[in-house]
Amino acid sequence: MLKPRAVLFTLIGLILLIAGAAAARMITAANYMTAAADHAMDHLDELPIPQPLPASTPLAVTPDVIAVARYGEAVEVQITRHYRTARRPEAAFAVTYFYQPTTAGWQLIPAPDTFWGEMQTTAGKHVSVIHPQRDQKLVDNLIKAVDPVIESACTRWECQIKSMPVTFRFVTESTGAESHTYVVPRLTGVPMSREANDDYLAYLAAEAIRLLAGQLGKSADAARAEIQRQALYLP
Repeated sequence: MLKPRAVLFTLIGLILLIAGAAAARMITAANYMTAAADHAMDHLDELPIPQPLPASTPLAVTPDVIAVARYGEAVEVQITRHYRTARRPEAAFAVTYFYQPTTAGWQLIPAPDTFWGEMQTTAGKHVSVIHPQRDQKLVDNLIKAVDPVIESACTRWECQIKSMPVTFRFVTESTGAESHTYVVPRLTGVPMSREANDDYLAYLAAEAIRLLAGQLGKSADAARAEIQRQALYLP
C-alpha cells in the first residue's frame, strides 16, 4: 500500500502532466492563429481597401493585424486600417476576415455560417434596425444615437414620428442600391477609436435624416440643412 507521501507525489506528477499537456495545446493553438495573422499581413496587398465612410481615404499607416478567434479550422483575423474622414484627420476602422489552411497554404474564406447568428430586429423609440445577431452591441449604440436626432428633426419639421418610422437594414453581402440597406460594418469597417465611432454614428444619423426627409416629401436641401444644424456627418 502506498504511503501518504508517495500518494501526494503521484498526484502532483499527474497534475503537472495534465498541466503540461494543456499548455502544449494552448501553445499549438496560439501558433496556429499566429500563422493565419502572419499570412494576412504578408498578403495585405491582395485585399481591397474598404471605405468605411463616404469621403474617407486610407492613410499611409501600416495596418494592425491580429488573430481574434478560431472557428474549427478557420481563424478570424481582424485588420485595422487608419483613415482620414470628412471630419477627422485620423480614425481607425477594422474589417473581419477568415482564413483556413489548405494544401496550397492559408486561403481567404467566407465567414462561417455560425458567425453572424440569426437576423433579428431591434427597435428604439423612433428607429428600428434589422441586423445579424453578431452586431447587437453596435446596433444598440446606433439606436441611442439616431433616436434623439429623429426626434429633434421632427420637432423642427412638425412631423408625426410615430407614423413615420425609420428603418435600417444591415446585410452580410452587397444587395445593390436598395435604400438604407448597408453591408455590416465588420466587412466595411467597425469603428476602433472614439473618433471613428463618432463619425460612424453621425453618418448613420445623417442617413436617418435623409430617409425621414424623403418620407415627408422634404427636399434634399432641407435634409442637408437639418444635417448641418445637428452637426452630423456630411461628406
